[in-house]
Amino acid sequence: MTEPCGAQVWAEVAVDGVVRVKVTGELARPLDSAAAAQLMALLDQPEPVLELDLSGLRFCDVAGLRILLRLQQGAIAAGGLARVVAATPVVRLLLEVTETASLFGYPPRSDSASDSDTAD
Repeated sequence: MTEPCGAQVWAEVAVDGVVRVKVTGELARPLDSAAAAQLMALLDQPEPVLELDLSGLRFCDVAGLRILLRLQQGAIAAGGLARVVAATPVVRLLLEVTETASLFGYPPRSDSASDSDTAD
């Protein structure tokens, strides 16, 4: 059985107003325009605080990173922020190699279960 191409996005607003976003699949060129539009629509609320769970991404290239950076910039411009709270090893590597991890507050200060298996 083959896995679907593209990215899937789920978002829910928590009681504290934080939007918890889970992205799965592949965030890569050619970009899934529906997934990109879903992500950018998260900026429609005032002062968005977005927690990005990327632990379900099988692959993310620089085109996918560009979408995440636009999401982060848009959140900051609206008085909020976007931070990565979990990531797969491939996403972790992309954030480290491109020196963008700190822009997303990654790694998170508290240990998360999905990141506890990292070795330095």
